[in-house]
Amino acid sequence: MDNSQARTDKKYLYLFIFLGMGLLITTTGFGRMAYGVILPFMQIDLDLTTTEAGMLGTYLFLGYLVTVGLSGVMTGKIGAKNTVVIGNIAVLIGLFCIIIVNSYLFAAISVFLLGLGSALVFTPLMSLVVASFLDKRGMVMGFLMSGAGIGILLSGLIVPAVVNVFSGEAWRYAWLIFALITLAILLLTLLFLKDLSSKEKSSASKERSDKAWCSKPLYLLASIYFIVGLVYLVPSLYQTSYLIDLSVKESLAGSIYSFAGFVSIFGPPLWGLDCRSFRY
Repeated sequence: MDNSQARTDKKYLYLFIFLGMGLLITTTGFGRMAYGVILPFMQIDLDLTTTEAGMLGTYLFLGYLVTVGLSGVMTGKIGAKNTVVIGNIAVLIGLFCIIIVNSYLFAAISVFLLGLGSALVFTPLMSLVVASFLDKRGMVMGFLMSGAGIGILLSGLIVPAVVNVFSGEAWRYAWLIFALITLAILLLTLLFLKDLSSKEKSSASKERSDKAWCSKPLYLLASIYFIVGLVYLVPSLYQTSYLIDLSVKESLAGSIYSFAGFVSIFGPPLWGLDCRSFRY
C-alpha cells in the first residue's frame, strides 16, 4: 500500500468512526435509550398508566427484537449501507411521528418504528466494521459503541433543559431536537458512508455465516445477552420516573441518567483497545 492510499484509508477510518458514532448516538441513544428519560413527562401529559407507559417501552424493544435478525438478511440482499439508511429513515419517521402523537395506538406504532430502525442500523454497521477494518475492528467497534453512551448523556442533559424552558408538552420539543440531529446524520450517511467490500459478499463469507448457526458458543452468547437485556432494560426505562417519584429534581434525575451515559462512553473503546490498532 503506497503512502497516498494509506492516507486515504486513514481519513476514511476517522470518517467512518465519526459517522458510526453519529448513527449510534441517534438510533440507539435517541431512538431507544432516550425513552426512559422522556417517559415521566410523556406519561403525565398523555395521561398514561404505569402499565401503559411500560408497554410502550416493550413495543420499543419488541421492534428491535423482531427486526435484528432480519437486518442480517437485508444486508446480504441489498448491502449494508442501504440497510443502514433504511433503518435510519425508520428511526427518523418514528421520531417525527412521536412528536405529534395523540393516541396510545399511534404512540405504540411510533416507538415500534424506533426499535425497528435501530436494529436495522446496528447489525449492518458492525458488518461494515469487520469488512472495512478487519485489523482494527476492536478499536473501531469500541468507539462506535461509545456513541450509545454519548446519546444517553445528551438525552439526560437535553430533556430536563427543554422541560425547564417549555411547559406542558415540552417532551415533544425534546423528540424534535433528536429528530433534527438524526436527519443531519442521515444526510451525512448518504453522502459519505461506503458499502461493504466485495470480499464481505463472497461465498466464503456466506459459508462461514451458515456454519455459525451450528455453533454452541453462539447460543450461549445469545442466552447471556438475553439475561443481560432483562436486567438493564428495567433501570433504563424506569430510573428517571422512580427518581422523580422520590421528589428528586428533574434536572438532577436527568444528570444521574447522563452519568451512566458518560461512564459508558469510555468503556467500549478501552475494551476494544489494541496496540496494533495504532499502526497503520
